[in-house]
Amino acid sequence: MCGTVYSVWVKAVGQQYNSSDSSAVSLTSAPCLPRDTEVDVSCDSDGAAVVSWDSTYGPANVSLTAVVGGSLQTLCTTQHSSCNVTGLNCGETYNLSLVASNEQCSLTAPTRTNLTTRPCPPQRVAVNLQCGSQTVVLSWEERSEVELYKASAMKASGGGGEKRCNSTSSTCQFPSLDCGQMYNFTVTAQIQGCCSQASSTVFIQTEPCQPVIVSAQAPCQSEEVQISWHQASGVVNYLVSATGSLGYVKVHNTTQTLLSATLPCGQDYNVTVQGQGSECDSIPSSPAFFKTTPCIPRDVATDVQCEFNVGFVSWGRSDGAETYITMATALDGHTHPCLTNSTSCTWNDLHCGEEYTVVVRAKGDNCTSLPSNSSVIHMEFVCLCEL
Repeated sequence: MCGTVYSVWVKAVGQQYNSSDSSAVSLTSAPCLPRDTEVDVSCDSDGAAVVSWDSTYGPANVSLTAVVGGSLQTLCTTQHSSCNVTGLNCGETYNLSLVASNEQCSLTAPTRTNLTTRPCPPQRVAVNLQCGSQTVVLSWEERSEVELYKASAMKASGGGGEKRCNSTSSTCQFPSLDCGQMYNFTVTAQIQGCCSQASSTVFIQTEPCQPVIVSAQAPCQSEEVQISWHQASGVVNYLVSATGSLGYVKVHNTTQTLLSATLPCGQDYNVTVQGQGSECDSIPSSPAFFKTTPCIPRDVATDVQCEFNVGFVSWGRSDGAETYITMATALDGHTHPCLTNSTSCTWNDLHCGEEYTVVVRAKGDNCTSLPSNSSVIHMEFVCLCEL
């Protein structure tokens, strides 16, 4: 019987008499081989497990062996029915053998149980921001033995809770992340219910939040407009785009939330604000609309018909003008106004012998331009005056 210590003696047997017994000697049979091996892998420590088996009958040392790094190594030796294994590589599968030995001999028995250690943390973790969709794609190097990957995203500021994603491949998507926030990402690998340590942490800033315009003002008789907006999270700088109704386009770059800019007169403007981030640009703001003051009339020219007390003025068309206000002012201060939607005016009641200064203003929806350069009408004394 295996693992049994026997006491052996010899007696000579004759026809009439037997000898007395010889001195006894001990004989130990070959050790019994362990059976029913079980492996309990530690999910809290890399390369650690507890291997157990049915106790052998009789005294014996049991060694647990496996091929490690191409060579056969003894993982532990004990006289008990289990041993703690440490120092193995993560994410490896080892074919185990048990060696039972006593004073007489040593027997080796391969087990039907493999030892698969806790998986290694995923490697080559990378993060990619999909601009315009508020979605982040996390990727890593896939390993065939891994059953499941568990990824997580957490705001670097600590607020908002953890977002999770499970995957059986090498990527995970995190949609609908908060705009303008720094997130950190990690991923773990799972084999047979045992998870690896977390991978190295990678960070990314999500696309900036959409700016909101507070006001867009174009003061009358000024070429300077003022546009302001709320500060948007995640923005490095802002792009303010102004598009005029007559084809003018200008993009201003600023780090502030207030822009004073000079825009051409007499146009309807559409203005938007877009935030630029470290990875992506934000969605442009909703547009704001305004009109700049009509342009100052130019090319003002005057003429007279003294014999009829008639004065004429004409000018070039002004952008943004709906009507024009023309004023002829005499040296003594009396005035002759003219309101028209054309580009000329005629006065039939100017005083002979007077000198008139003529200016033209363009009038829009809400604003009137500054006056044009002045022109002079001389009503000469040769006019036919009433007696």
